Amino acid sequence: MELIFRGTKLKYEDEKLYRQLKTGKWKEYTNKLTNHGYKKEISINNKMFLQHRIIYLIHNPEWNIYDRKQCINHKNKNRLDNKIENLEVVTHLQNSQDKDMDKIKGYDFRKDDRKKPYQFRFKSNGKNYSKYFSNIDDGREWYLAERRKLCYMN
Repeated sequence: MELIFRGTKLKYEDEKLYRQLKTGKWKEYTNKLTNHGYKKEISINNKMFLQHRIIYLIHNPEWNIYDRKQCINHKNKNRLDNKIENLEVVTHLQNSQDKDMDKIKGYDFRKDDRKKPYQFRFKSNGKNYSKYFSNIDDGREWYLAERRKLCYMN
């Protein structure tokens, strides 16, 4: 697929991103990594872009790449996998919640003889949510279900 973006002709094929030089030849963008584990940012007319955002734009030209409220999420959590099937537009909240869904930090064990000693809690959109459980598995299930329900719009 090809796209002209900021006066530069771009092409994505065989899972590689290219730009067209003034000579008409195609040059592949480097696949070096950033400190955050993404493929290196690329410069297009003196503005830096992450490669996965450019690849998403090539496949979805109506998408506004400048809208910083929208993130591109790697569905399989592999930041190096920039196949279009692995990329989706999400909000910042969805992106941050998705990172830690398997890691539960928001619970306490109460040692005072309670029937339900496990307290699970989290905060979403400025509101605190909390519930007590007799075992950790039920609490974990509630926690994940509620966070997904409250943090995802769809």
